[in-house]
Amino acid sequence: MILEAKPSFVGARVRLGVVFNRTGNTAGAIREWQQCLVDDPDDMRARAYLASLGVMFPHAHGADAEKDAA
Repeated sequence: MILEAKPSFVGARVRLGVVFNRTGNTAGAIREWQQCLVDDPDDMRARAYLASLGVMFPHAHGADAEKDAA
């Protein structure tokens, strides 16, 4: 499996989440998409999939970036 060789491969993890979601494993899908955002906080695919399930995941750079800009 590709994720065994490269666990931080966000593209593969996003697709695995889609497979989990389509087969009824919502918890598995959420887990994969949340891991995507740990590995790449700016990945909009994972954010969109999580939002489609009603799961909000805070943007890692949002509050800190606003404080730094002030």
